[in-house]
Amino acid sequence: MMPPSEASPGPRRPSRRVVWVLSLFFLAFAVRLAASLVAADGFLSTDGVDYRDIAENIAHGNGISVSHFRWFEPQKHLDPPPATSLHADAYRPPLLPILGAGLFYLPVDWTLAARILIALLGAALALAVARIAERMHGPGAGLAAGALAAFEPYSVFYSTRWSTEILCAVTLWWGVAGLLAFSSVPSRRVTVATGLVLAGACLARPNMLVVVPMALAAVAIRGNRANRRSLLLVLGLVIAVVGVWTVRNVSAFGVATPATCFGPYNFWLGMNDRIYEMYAGDLNEQEFADNLRDLYAVDSRQHVLHLARERVTSPAETNAYWKHEGLAYMRKEPGKAASILVHRAAHYFRLAPFDAAAGPRTRLLSTVVVGSLLSLSLIALITVRSSRRLVFLSLVIGSWLVSMPFIFHLRFRFPVVNPMLCILAGVAIMELTRRVQSSRRTRPEEVAPRDQLAE
Repeated sequence: MMPPSEASPGPRRPSRRVVWVLSLFFLAFAVRLAASLVAADGFLSTDGVDYRDIAENIAHGNGISVSHFRWFEPQKHLDPPPATSLHADAYRPPLLPILGAGLFYLPVDWTLAARILIALLGAALALAVARIAERMHGPGAGLAAGALAAFEPYSVFYSTRWSTEILCAVTLWWGVAGLLAFSSVPSRRVTVATGLVLAGACLARPNMLVVVPMALAAVAIRGNRANRRSLLLVLGLVIAVVGVWTVRNVSAFGVATPATCFGPYNFWLGMNDRIYEMYAGDLNEQEFADNLRDLYAVDSRQHVLHLARERVTSPAETNAYWKHEGLAYMRKEPGKAASILVHRAAHYFRLAPFDAAAGPRTRLLSTVVVGSLLSLSLIALITVRSSRRLVFLSLVIGSWLVSMPFIFHLRFRFPVVNPMLCILAGVAIMELTRRVQSSRRTRPEEVAPRDQLAE
């Protein structure tokens, strides 16, 4: 028998940090998967049908293409109709369909696999939030921020949809987590991973093409020569990956853009009399809903029918048309155009959707949650000095500016704003907790002299 000093050690217990990281990940995953399974009918709502169709075509070897013409494509109304409805897609970002294509090779139902994938991405987002808060203010802040992100209602809601919000958010914020390591000279592995993840964000949603460069610029401002070289490598990787997508768009459509061709149509959707009335008019809920419906069902349809009659069908041609119509409205109605832009700038900072866009319970929940996170975030910004504030500011400004030209829904700001609010709220909770504990520890020392005099 071996003496006690020479006994073999027992199995090592996982560190406390590993335990809470794994617990946070599986908690966030379970919450999202459960919500997705409960909200079974809405998983492929709106854009989700398109993203699944493109993914299936990729899996079948048809490339990034769709099997039907959408409401905004003039080919839908051509007479005679095209010989086939299968055609290369110019209007959706590619990353989500590429990920979805791989799911068709799994021996399980595609929809179930897709729900699990989105739930995993949502859990990874909670970890990114926790990681950044931990770097800012210690493990306690990381745990608090991660817990907030695990239950944040918008994050849970978008985890029940086959759409790009969660994918964009997780790639952006893991990329930001990598950028924050640039306070010192990062390893080559961290640099390459950061560049690829941020490139993924740009391929998840086109507005990241503005947000990501602004974040890189903010980090570069506070950097030194060594980590600026690393930032140049990150930028080069982003340009290289996005450049491949740009080359594809040029070869397929003759459109030299790293974004999608949905932008010009969205620009026109956001610059017309109906949008002006919805922002500035005194409309009740029903009138607001009717205006929004008619924008798509009447005005947009009339323009698309006109394009079909004129045989204007290629993305390059329709892009020019929608840009012309939007700019023509701005020239014809400069006052209304300015009013739209001002209202849209304010719309970005709303706590809840318009009354006609959501029910009273949803608006109340959004107001309470976003308002509380915002209040805590302001406390963090006031009480905790951090060089990360410039990066956060650049993200918000970039996201806000790129939203100005287009029709705007609050879901477009989610990938930037909501995770950031959870990070700062976690920092605020930890800082307030520290100050309360510190005041309790010092209070007996302050009254000690009186006790001694009493004796």
